[in-house]
Amino acid sequence: MFLISEADRQEQQALVWLAACRAYQFLREFSVEVLRERYLSWRLHLGLESFNTFYASKAEWDEGLAGLSGSTRGKLRQVLFRMMREAGILSRDGEIQRVGLSNRLYSLIESGGRSDLLIFPGVDARNEVK
Repeated sequence: MFLISEADRQEQQALVWLAACRAYQFLREFSVEVLRERYLSWRLHLGLESFNTFYASKAEWDEGLAGLSGSTRGKLRQVLFRMMREAGILSRDGEIQRVGLSNRLYSLIESGGRSDLLIFPGVDARNEVK
């Protein structure tokens, strides 16, 4: 059994990021479609325009997103970037950072579904650095 109280700081950060991505589809899709793709293509700087472009593409298909006010959209962006920094996914300078998962955490996440691994930049389905 894996308990969060037994986890080190990096594992705790990864678990919180996982929980957030499982709870919010928008966050999960941003992680896979933006963070992962930028990481894999070595475009590591993540500016606000990345969020704006992603949001606009999703809002075309989602009435709920399309109906958000500009201030709510700005707050969503602000909170998302803060969460990424606190999870160790984004540096203070806006660079996407590889997430290193311990073997025990990797196994735990994999047991819940390999697709969950895609939310962590630099982790693939075999726990190898990408």
